[in-house]
Formats: sequence, C-alpha cells, structure tokens
Amino acid sequence: MKKLKKTRKKWIETKKKLNESKFALAQYSTNSKEHLDVMWKEIYEWATQLLVLSKETERNRIEIREVREEVERLTLIVQGLAFEIKRLSEKIDHAHENETHEREKFALKIENEMLKFERRLPSAKDKE
Repeated sequence: MKKLKKTRKKWIETKKKLNESKFALAQYSTNSKEHLDVMWKEIYEWATQLLVLSKETERNRIEIREVREEVERLTLIVQGLAFEIKRLSEKIDHAHENETHEREKFALKIENEMLKFERRLPSAKDKE
C-alpha cells in the first residue's frame, strides 16, 4: 500500500514537472538549438520517469495479486479452523450430555438397589 502511495506521489510530481516544463518551453524560442536541447532533455526525463512508473506499477500489481492469494489462503485456513472448533464444541456438548445421562442412570440404579434392599429387611412391626 505504501508503494502505491509512493508511486501515486511520483506520478503527481511528474505531472507537475510536465506542466512547469510546458510553461518554461513556451517562454523560449524554439528556433534556438539550446532550447531544443532543453526540450529533448525534458522529453527524455519524462520518458524515463514514465518507464520507471510503469515498472513500479507492474510490480505493485504483482504484489497485490500475491497478497490477495495469501488472503484467500488464510481465509480458507480460518474457515477450516472455525469448522473444527464448531465440531469439537458439538462433541464436547454431546459428551457432557452422555455423562449427565450416565449419572442419572447410576443414581436410578442406586435407588433401585436401595429399594430392593429395604424390601428384604423385616419391617419394624415384625420384630416386636
């Protein structure tokens, strides 16, 4: 993102230089060899700047594409992790429910055994 801002800033600076150069060249007489040399030098600088900016733009496009691919890859990983977390949560809930049922069954078995044991004992009236 910083490179994009830097490239944009360079582009704006180049446009300003171009406008300044147009104004400066308009002030000179085009018949003079010195002025033509200045004009060709400016054109060369613009062309160079344009090539540099186009290379930077292409590099930025490649980097953006790579970042997008990385974001997509990370998104898939996060989705997979979310799925696994949900699956584990459901598994824990199911195990908790099973444990609760097992405790209830155990309590009922104990109660049943106690009732069976009480029936075997003679009643208090029978002892007297």
